[in-house]
Amino acid sequence: MQHQNESEKWWSKSIEEICREFNTDIQNGLTSTDAKQRLQKLGLNKLPEQKKISAFKIFINQFSSFIIWILIIAALIAGFLGEIIDSLAIGVIVIFNAILGFIQEYRAEESLTALKKLASPTSKVIRDGKLQTISSYDLVLGDLVLIESGDRIPADGRFIKIYQLVTHEATLTGESSSIYKITTPLSDNDLAIGDRKNMGFMGTVITSGKGYMIITQTGLKTELGKIASMLEVKKEEK
Repeated sequence: MQHQNESEKWWSKSIEEICREFNTDIQNGLTSTDAKQRLQKLGLNKLPEQKKISAFKIFINQFSSFIIWILIIAALIAGFLGEIIDSLAIGVIVIFNAILGFIQEYRAEESLTALKKLASPTSKVIRDGKLQTISSYDLVLGDLVLIESGDRIPADGRFIKIYQLVTHEATLTGESSSIYKITTPLSDNDLAIGDRKNMGFMGTVITSGKGYMIITQTGLKTELGKIASMLEVKKEEK
């Protein structure tokens, strides 16, 4: 597997196709050497890390726009010329814009922080035929991962073996109902996340049972990563 292909419909493929696509041994997983090479090529399985911005700085940043400064100058000129009503009207617009921008950016900042907390710190993987615990940052495409009740899924993947596995995916779908997972391929190529019942997604929780999955997407390529990327874009647009 040379790269992360976002267009692949992993839920529609058979287990044999998944193993062949990622060169994964269904019993022994990847070799340590192969996993190391993939990690060097594709990077860590993590969401973007940025320094948290204080609420005060977020508010001050609302006045950094060139247009806002033009309005402030216009308000001052209007006040100097005795046009008090015009000056106050412009001032109200500036303050209202700052408050609205602050609320939107602050919520985006808090949402991004909350998303990062959903990532699982460690993962149980089978490499070289042995079960071992590693940092979730070190997961790579094709890794064979064991997940059990109470675990957060560390990356997106395709289930290949399950034992009464049930997940809670409200963080992605907004739906509170439990999802009973399967391993059989799904024929529909255009499925919503909640309908991809043979897939597991980063940040979602295993409520009961256990299973094995092959990692198909990591980091920003996961569904959770895509949401984090959109929040970053919204922050940059403010």
